Amino acid sequence: MGQGKLRIYGIDLNWADGGARGALAVATEDGLEALHGRLTDPALLDLIAGDAPALVLLDIPIDGCTKLAGAHFRPVDRALSHTGLWPLPVSVAGRRGECLRQKVLAVAPQARVFEVYPFAVYKFLSYLVRKGRADALAAPDRRSLLGPDFRRYVPPKYKRGCRAEKMRAALQDPCGLRSVLALALGEAPPEADPVKGWDVLTDQYDACLAAVPGLLLARGSPYVCLAGTPDAGLILLLADDWLREALGRWVPVTPIGLDDVAL
Repeated sequence: MGQGKLRIYGIDLNWADGGARGALAVATEDGLEALHGRLTDPALLDLIAGDAPALVLLDIPIDGCTKLAGAHFRPVDRALSHTGLWPLPVSVAGRRGECLRQKVLAVAPQARVFEVYPFAVYKFLSYLVRKGRADALAAPDRRSLLGPDFRRYVPPKYKRGCRAEKMRAALQDPCGLRSVLALALGEAPPEADPVKGWDVLTDQYDACLAAVPGLLLARGSPYVCLAGTPDAGLILLLADDWLREALGRWVPVTPIGLDDVAL
């Protein structure tokens, strides 16, 4: 990494405490630098520890989880559902995300920590590829790229119960995961390691997806935003004008750039 370049950590996590299911993607604005899998929480923290400014992007609910009052979804999660981004029940995670953020800041005090949702990143990018609009991501000005059919669009499925042959086909699909990661990262991530297996691979790919909003933020992309509030849940997302308007009917949506994160 060149001196002065912001380091970005995308982290995929097991929402339950314990175990070695963490995956970490390390990137800068130039693209992916390293991938790690089968990590415990202490191992993750060791890899991101330091005094340099960094963006740490966690695939786990962080804000708003203490205000669920028996519900399974926060206001920001319900907003995502209305736009076809279909979150998992955040009640499963409890306070794990909030506690992990505190641990991250203890070992990396200059880091900024955000919640991300890799599926939302994947669906956004896959839809753009499917519609032939991916080149718009490099434009300096934001515009409307999605449409109402985005709600129903289902990108090629690569995990959650897929058989191996279906996973392979989804990963190689022109609108599938490896293609959209190559679009965002500048190169496709490594292919399956037969020793580590598919679970480790897909966790690492989710970590890559988690890093993408930070990477585009570092590049000055106008498509990065924050949806929600600390009480309602707050998620770093990719969104065009259409998605911002759709989400904005339910929660605040705020553009964000490097100056806003005050690194």
